[in-house]
Amino acid sequence: MNKIIYLSLSLFLTSCYCFNKVSKPDVRFLSQGPKIDLCNMHDKGGNAIQINPYFGFPLQEKMIINSHYKQFTNFQFQQIGQFGIKTEKYIHFISVPFKTLGLGIDVSESFFSFKYQEVPIAPISNFIKVNQTRLMLSASFISLVQKNLIGYFSLQGGKNITNYHNSNSTSSYNNSQNILPNISYRIGYGMHYYIKNLYAFNLEVGYGNAGYVRMGIVKWF
Repeated sequence: MNKIIYLSLSLFLTSCYCFNKVSKPDVRFLSQGPKIDLCNMHDKGGNAIQINPYFGFPLQEKMIINSHYKQFTNFQFQQIGQFGIKTEKYIHFISVPFKTLGLGIDVSESFFSFKYQEVPIAPISNFIKVNQTRLMLSASFISLVQKNLIGYFSLQGGKNITNYHNSNSTSSYNNSQNILPNISYRIGYGMHYYIKNLYAFNLEVGYGNAGYVRMGIVKWF
């Protein structure tokens, strides 16, 4: 039954693709700059490249850290968030619903900290600052195009590089105790709301490493 529900939802989302005829200016035509028709992929001379700086929150890593350290005394987790930038180039692909495909890279940094107290014999306090560098390959399948609005499926995968710093110099805690995954992935669905042909607000919700929710801006070139 669940498979039927998921399939029906996917068909509904993709059936929205370019169903609404609207007049210019329209993100499907992007008459300035990229000059590309996102419904029919008629290249009009532009490069169809977009840059998307974003902020991600809350962090998935909180769940992983909590599962390992919440049993310790005075455990606390603090997060700043994820700062990243995604760059993609849109190209021709197969057909609706995958007629327009964006390929690119996503680079980000996540920052958070946690503290806990070990009590084997004498109390040892640990305050751990963590930053993660994340490099992922990115693919976006556009599934919805209307006036001022684009919806897309997002698939990403790549590498995590995690660094720890413990403010307690007497503690044995170091990078060798890394419990966070070295492989990074993300599956999501997002939308761009265009305020001008070349500029848009971005909101994406997904599951995977770093922020569950991403908010940012989009600029086309």
